[in-house]
Amino acid sequence: MKIKRLWAGCLLLVLLLGLIPAPTALAAGGGFYDISDPKVAEAAEILQLLGVVEGTGSHTFRPGATLTRAEFCKLAIEIMDRGSQEPAQRSRTIFRDVGPTHWARGYINLATSITLSNGGSGGEEDTAGDRLIMGVGNGSFEPDRPITAGEAVAILLRILGYNNQDVGTGTYWYDGYMSLAHSKKLLDGLTLTGQDSLTRGQSALLLYNLLFTGKKGAINEDDIYLKSDLKGSVTSDQLILLSVELPETGSNTNTVLRLSDGSSYQTERTTLSSWLAGTRGKLVLDASQKVLAFLPREEDTIRQVSVLGQVEANKLPLAGGDSLSIREDTKVWKSGEDVFDLYKNVWLDLYTGTPLTLCYGGDGKLAYIFMPSSSEVSDTVMVARSKPNGVNPFGALIGGDTGYQIYKNGVPATVNDICQYDVATYDRGAKILNVSDLRLTGR
Repeated sequence: MKIKRLWAGCLLLVLLLGLIPAPTALAAGGGFYDISDPKVAEAAEILQLLGVVEGTGSHTFRPGATLTRAEFCKLAIEIMDRGSQEPAQRSRTIFRDVGPTHWARGYINLATSITLSNGGSGGEEDTAGDRLIMGVGNGSFEPDRPITAGEAVAILLRILGYNNQDVGTGTYWYDGYMSLAHSKKLLDGLTLTGQDSLTRGQSALLLYNLLFTGKKGAINEDDIYLKSDLKGSVTSDQLILLSVELPETGSNTNTVLRLSDGSSYQTERTTLSSWLAGTRGKLVLDASQKVLAFLPREEDTIRQVSVLGQVEANKLPLAGGDSLSIREDTKVWKSGEDVFDLYKNVWLDLYTGTPLTLCYGGDGKLAYIFMPSSSEVSDTVMVARSKPNGVNPFGALIGGDTGYQIYKNGVPATVNDICQYDVATYDRGAKILNVSDLRLTGR
């Protein structure tokens, strides 16, 4: 099965609006504040976690800025995990326009010294391949000239083990490289010609695609560059049972994901959401077994719902007036518990306001129900002590949430329907304020 690209984790929030196809991948807003494109944000965060890219200070990435030949040399060396070899290359002069004071001298010298074999292993001792990158003639490199897409693509294809003999001909030297890159999906999500200058955001997408591309001669489609050269891995399909943020350690907030097979993984990502709990898919791990990304099952469809009404052994009433017919042998997973139960054993525990995650498989049938942690639902009960006068008296219960729904005695309501001495609880997961005038209140 081919590894699919990742998507923006924040998209899970819109699942609250109803039934939509499960996302093709998980992305991030990332630690960079100036990236609005979720695909670029995802790529930048993963590359940052791998130590390939850095920001430009103040948590910015400048995705629209043009990338130079020198900067791409650094990216290529880091994506090959050879950055530790760079300091040894700083003391020699190869190009007259890359002097002792140029910041990228070591990276340029190293990149232009690497000859890659057909297998793509890389090494100065190899002779049966092409140079990773070369100068422009006359002893020059033009380090500060914007790199073209054709030049960048040629470098990445050489990293994957392809050489000039694998590339077709065309009107321009880069035509064969661009054509091969398209066929290998290196240019997925990008619209570039060979002579186009490359931006920082576009380079992040290119390098991200490289991670999930197989090297030349790879037999198994899952044998991607991330695994073969960077020692990363991809787990089998599992259900995420719990997503818990740990106290901050240094500058990173660590999150632990617990899976249905009993395993747990930690990540330093800044944007993995608790809304991942209840979805199934694969985790992408780095060499230290930390989570880089989550790949949901493409065929799944996820629906976030809330119970509203009297639950029956074969029927589940939902907020919005929907009623779901359900088999008694439907699997029910609970947050943090790596053994599922059956609906016939848990339906008596469901009540109005209980948040649920419904997962439908590729056949359109309900695959399982997930019950999130009780920490997602407020157990605080609040009483409207004074007459509302058109203002929601339960504002402190809701906090800063917007777009929530109000139900009073199980029926959709508005703020104007709330009366003095009404009692309410708030389901933060489903964003439903449950109001009742049937509860006993007192001092």
